[in-house]
Amino acid sequence: KKKTRRAPAAEEEEEPAKDAATPKAAKRRKVEAKAVEAKAVEAEGVEAEGVPCVSEEQRRSAQRQIQELVVRLRKEGKSEAEIYEAKLELKTQFGPLRKPDGAKERKKKAWQ
Repeated sequence: KKKTRRAPAAEEEEEPAKDAATPKAAKRRKVEAKAVEAKAVEAEGVEAEGVPCVSEEQRRSAQRQIQELVVRLRKEGKSEAEIYEAKLELKTQFGPLRKPDGAKERKKKAWQ
């Protein structure tokens, strides 16, 4: 008997469609849609509810300033109550740093 070579099976098979109705594909589409929506919201600078959206860079800058304030006040020997008051005062200047549709806000709404 003579053995013949066959082409590998992988070359003959077609790739499965990317939009197949699998749970992973559905999840991927959902995540991609959220990412596109988040970029659009950030580009607008305003959430749907009318609350201004803070960019990641602005949030980090604000957090850095708050941290520097706390370190400086502790070095000066201020009490925790005074530090807390100074932090609140600084935070009111920045406005809301949390996302209006963040996880904490969703949890608050769920428990109301």
